[in-house]
Amino acid sequence: MRFFEHFFQTDEIKKQKLTPIFGEIDKSDWIQVFSACLGKMMVIQNNASDCIVKGRGWNIDFSKRAIFFGEDEYKIQFIGSEASSDHTWIWGWNNLNGLSDETIILAREMMKFGQEFHLDCFQTPVLELDDRINGHTLSVAACGLSEESYFYYRAAHSGGAAFVAVEYAEKDVLKKAGITLFAQITMECVRQYPVDHKIFVESFLQWNETPYSWNDDILTARFPQKLFISFEQKDGHYRITSMKTK
Repeated sequence: MRFFEHFFQTDEIKKQKLTPIFGEIDKSDWIQVFSACLGKMMVIQNNASDCIVKGRGWNIDFSKRAIFFGEDEYKIQFIGSEASSDHTWIWGWNNLNGLSDETIILAREMMKFGQEFHLDCFQTPVLELDDRINGHTLSVAACGLSEESYFYYRAAHSGGAAFVAVEYAEKDVLKKAGITLFAQITMECVRQYPVDHKIFVESFLQWNETPYSWNDDILTARFPQKLFISFEQKDGHYRITSMKTK
């Protein structure tokens, strides 16, 4: 399992390949790690919903490491589960269900990541759910950190929900965001989640293969039409103040 190379390679490679913003990411900081994954995964989730899930019913067979949408079968990784009884998240690497090693490879990689970079939410087997730490946000990070082709799916059941990473080969799932969708997702995410706006925008643009440049506190993203994103610094952090086209 390979991690998202822009963020998590060795210090020597970082000096050669990373832009300053990625070199500054604190991998022990949940907000920064989550911010770096969110834009990419929002696009992938939307695309997968349209071209794979298609609103169809699902069925999971863990013995086959598979999820079915209608008659279509996809291999899965078990990320973890939410329990409604005590409002907790249990990581798949805890493996209380005795799943095969092949089914929890991704979950175990997240545990190793947490141990290496001292990120508590990745190495704590049971977590209390809240708006910041839950099945959706942890699955965004797990799938976003991996360079394997995953989207995640929330499989609800009577006791809560299982979150699985779904392996896909369809190229349409990786369809990039145009300027309108990029702006829409950006505004939705910065309103809905506690994210580092600068890390979110730059990592989203890099994954989207959209060139950009800075002029003071204004970022210019070069879609076929230019998008100007203005930031302000407050308490040592950048926040978006406006987005406009010209």
